[in-house]
Order: sequence, then structure tokens, then C-alpha cells
Amino acid sequence: MNILEKICSEGNFDLIAYCFMPDHIHLIVSSSGTNSIIDLVRIVKSKTTLASYKYGFERKIFQPRFFDRFIRNSEGLLKEVTYILNNPVRKGLVDDYRNYPYSKCYIDI
Repeated sequence: MNILEKICSEGNFDLIAYCFMPDHIHLIVSSSGTNSIIDLVRIVKSKTTLASYKYGFERKIFQPRFFDRFIRNSEGLLKEVTYILNNPVRKGLVDDYRNYPYSKCYIDI
């Protein structure tokens, strides 16, 4: 289990998909508990920043703000998952999203 999966599990979030890009992260999560998305972002930023220090990274790795949006139906979910999985393709990092090692989807698309 990676750090993101662990954080989501401990906070009662269902992790649907993620994509770590060189300069940003995309997450699709659903809250199944009392924690808010703000709580999740705070914990992810905190734990990953601490982990980065452990490996010698000495600068901030996140911007102070984040952007969120609601996904209202299954069509919107499919559209957003497809968008984030194809982000590395659009940026020229891989030819096929399935070859990008820093993303994962937990639903069938």
C-alpha cells in the first residue's frame, strides 16, 4: 500500500484515481466518513512533505492552495478519470497512460 492509499484508508476516503505529475497532483476521492476533503489535502501535504525531507528534499513541494470540484454523476466521473489518467500523455511523458508509473485508477473505465 502506498502512502496515499494508506492516508485515504485511515481517513475513510475512497480513493478512485490519482496521477502524480512533476508539478502537480490529481486526486479523485469520495468521503465515506466525517473527514472533509480539506482534511485529506492537509494530511497528504503534511505526510508527503515529511517523507520528502527524509530523502533530502529541502524545499516546499506544494502550493498553499488547492482546487476542488464536485463530480455529480457517473458520466462526469468517467470524464474526470479519463482526463487525469491522460494528463501524462498530453504532457508528452508517455505515449499511453497505462505506461505511466505514477497514476492508478481503482474503478473500471
